[in-house]
Amino acid sequence: MSFETLKKDDLLRIAEEFGTEIKPTDTKAVIIAALNEDGVTWEQAAIFDQAVAERDEILKIGKMIAEEDAKAVEPKALLKMNRANGSYEIRGYRFTKAHPYAVVAESDAQWITDNIEGFAYASPREASEFYG
Repeated sequence: MSFETLKKDDLLRIAEEFGTEIKPTDTKAVIIAALNEDGVTWEQAAIFDQAVAERDEILKIGKMIAEEDAKAVEPKALLKMNRANGSYEIRGYRFTKAHPYAVVAESDAQWITDNIEGFAYASPREASEFYG
């Protein structure tokens, strides 16, 4: 995440906590540059400052929602699990022996078939015959 999302008061408090030399009259940009120059990272600030930790959590949730929304409108693909596992969960999808087929976002389908053995693209007819 980024220091740009914080208020000046929060940045002043972080700079004080990390011993970064700034003046109360400095602009947000100057304070952020000083923090960066001193090697203070967003992750370090989140450990020591509650406002940063809360903002970090809000931004992470917002990013997750945006990613989920993008996947919701993304084209879909039908995958089949060919593994011997009784069940397998990956990227938020659950495959089982009883239900080895799942409709997944195209980007997830590509990643799963490229990186995990035992998954393949399936045809709608295949799934229809299975559930027949």
